Amino acid sequence: MGQDRVILIDTTVSGAKPGTVMRFDPTDGELPKNVFRHSSHQFGVAEAIEMARVLGRLPEHIVVYGIEGKSFDLGAGLSDGVEDGVLATVEAIKQDIIDWV
Repeated sequence: MGQDRVILIDTTVSGAKPGTVMRFDPTDGELPKNVFRHSSHQFGVAEAIEMARVLGRLPEHIVVYGIEGKSFDLGAGLSDGVEDGVLATVEAIKQDIIDWV
């Protein structure tokens, strides 16, 4: 059973300042693969979105937020700036939900 509205959040590694928030609408086109490249499964967000597109399972409304990370060490907490990015993303998601209702 699929969902028609999806919000996905992941870390990004683009060289931007840690905590930078990026917002993508995959219905407009492919996600940049070089931004969502950290995955412990060798199948990241960009690949999963494209697989859904190929299979005709991409939700009608989907937003992907990327928050630029800094440290990806096991057990590392939020780096300086990243917490601010998380809080900004929460506010943006609230607005997405309001816009969808």
